[in-house]
Amino acid sequence: METLKENKNFKRVYEYGYSRASKYLVLYWLENSETKNRYGFSISTKVGKAVQRNKIRRRLKEIIRYQEKKENLQIGFDVVFIVRQRAAGLEFSRLKKNVIYLFSKAGLYKKKEQQ
Repeated sequence: METLKENKNFKRVYEYGYSRASKYLVLYWLENSETKNRYGFSISTKVGKAVQRNKIRRRLKEIIRYQEKKENLQIGFDVVFIVRQRAAGLEFSRLKKNVIYLFSKAGLYKKKEQQ
């Protein structure tokens, strides 16, 4: 999994991309010209201390890895997750449901004919 690290990439996704939101996460996505997805994570210090923020980031990465492993996701997108303050003590299963909900709401899953 490749991650977005530079501020200019985040800004490009925010400015030109599309977004969907849930109670715990905001998802931004924008098509890129590559043959893979790149992911960025924005987690404010309001969510918690570094240990809590890193735990959420690791969980999000694991959920994404699993979705890519199942080959459900379309490729060629820059995807940014913004974690809201409510997600601080969220269980893994609820976080996973939120990510799956946002991916489907954004239309980032492959169509059944393509699988």
